[in-house]
Amino acid sequence: MNGTQIANTTVANPNLEWSREFNFSNYASSDNAVLIVLNADTLFTYFESAYSSGNPPYHSSSFVDTSGRTTPRRLDFIDMAGDPDILVYDLDTKKVIDFVSNLNYYYAKGIEPQPTVVYYY
Repeated sequence: MNGTQIANTTVANPNLEWSREFNFSNYASSDNAVLIVLNADTLFTYFESAYSSGNPPYHSSSFVDTSGRTTPRRLDFIDMAGDPDILVYDLDTKKVIDFVSNLNYYYAKGIEPQPTVVYYY
């Protein structure tokens, strides 16, 4: 395209570079949200996928969650034994804006600190 080779299917393409970059600066926030604590038997699915160009290209995917168990599955007594699994639901946008749980990769790996939840009765 415009004199630049896009792809060659017979040999490696050293002039092509691709990388995924994550930007964590746009955090979800809301002044009008509710916390929904998930109970046992809530259906849960975890999926991760990775691609790498090269010769040959590489792809991997997994439904194994951060606790090492295969999904889809229902939350059970093992999940209930730890911190609660919480959906943060924004009442203005009517969307879930966070999944606060050790089943969320970013919380499980310590990339994001677990928020403190204060319950008022």
